Amino acid sequence: MIPIKDVNQSRLVRFLRKISVILTLAIVGWFPLSAYGFEILLGTGEPGSFSYFTGRMICRVINSHVDGVQCEPKPSSDDVHILTNIQGGSLDIGLVDSRMFQDAVNKMGYFEFLDISYDNLRVLMPLYAVPVTLVARTDAGIASINDLKGKRINMGAPRSPEHLAVETILNAKSWSETDFSLVQ
Repeated sequence: MIPIKDVNQSRLVRFLRKISVILTLAIVGWFPLSAYGFEILLGTGEPGSFSYFTGRMICRVINSHVDGVQCEPKPSSDDVHILTNIQGGSLDIGLVDSRMFQDAVNKMGYFEFLDISYDNLRVLMPLYAVPVTLVARTDAGIASINDLKGKRINMGAPRSPEHLAVETILNAKSWSETDFSLVQ
């Protein structure tokens, strides 16, 4: 004859197993599961920007050629926002200007006073270079880049790709803004 204590204990063990299975199924059923095995959140510039268009095209290629992966572009207001969200984990990858990335890693510019380390971020691949087009009137007397010295120039908005490209040109020519009659 089996002792009553062992019978009650085996009933309790079976009951606990059933409850654990029921709870597990309830929890799994309560939270929706993704239909995709892996999701990529790609940080881009604002809708209408070249960065957003490029991000959409990258996600379109990934979604149509890689099974089990869903890529979604996430527009952001600027590169600082994208880099900070990649570092924080809310974005997986992002399209940012290489100079902005360099500033983040070296704690310069917008990142000088942020208490965030960007040392663990890496460049996956460069996508495009910023083209620079110098435009001058025919009667301005400008035939080459050297003829710009002493003239009026527009460098673009501060920290914009255009402004950073003009700064690169000025550094390469060892010029400063004082070498021009007006810098806008």
